[in-house]
Amino acid sequence: MNMARRVAALAVLTFGVTFTLRVRGISDHFWLLEDQIRDWSIALSSFSELPLVGSPTHFDGYTIGPAFYWILWAIRITLGPWFQNLPHAGGIGQAMLQSGADALLVVAIWRRTRSPWIALSTVVMVTTAAYDLALSALVWNPTMGSVLARVAMALVLLGWHDGSTIRVASTTAVAWSAVHAYTGAIFVAVSVFVAILADPIIRRNWMDVRRVGRVVVITVSLLQTPYM
Repeated sequence: MNMARRVAALAVLTFGVTFTLRVRGISDHFWLLEDQIRDWSIALSSFSELPLVGSPTHFDGYTIGPAFYWILWAIRITLGPWFQNLPHAGGIGQAMLQSGADALLVVAIWRRTRSPWIALSTVVMVTTAAYDLALSALVWNPTMGSVLARVAMALVLLGWHDGSTIRVASTTAVAWSAVHAYTGAIFVAVSVFVAILADPIIRRNWMDVRRVGRVVVITVSLLQTPYM
């Protein structure tokens, strides 16, 4: 089996195993608390009725953008009809995104370290953490923030942002959307921005540094338009 097939096989295996762990018995033990009732009710609305801010925070404010509700709404219109639009459809959708992020991360780490064992060990440690696993198939904004932060890190490890303005903007958008979903993801987002800028700085390509910096600033500004 060549390298590409082995990487693909591990990605598929990672997705299948982690998704099964997350959704096993979800229709019987799905947590339906105040936050889940509120957010799923919002997702049942039309897109034009979605709020332009994120979910409420514990200090009487809101997260700084609506990316969580946009993604949850997309889950509802695609998976909801298969489950009578019941709330656990959102949990299944978030579990799919979590497992997809895990599969992308295992590929990224393998390609970066050239070691499938480091990649697999890292993802196993992340996905089997008891608190993370217990909440991974839940309609909850910190879970979505974790998904987006993981995807952003994987894109940086893969070097996805190199050589293309569109890819820089895409990586920036994913990282900042994680902050939309969960404010604590700001640490990951800033780290991703630093990593994106580090490559042209190391090469002393100052024109590229300015270009990448502008793209990061413009992308974040556009994502803040709904909130503003």
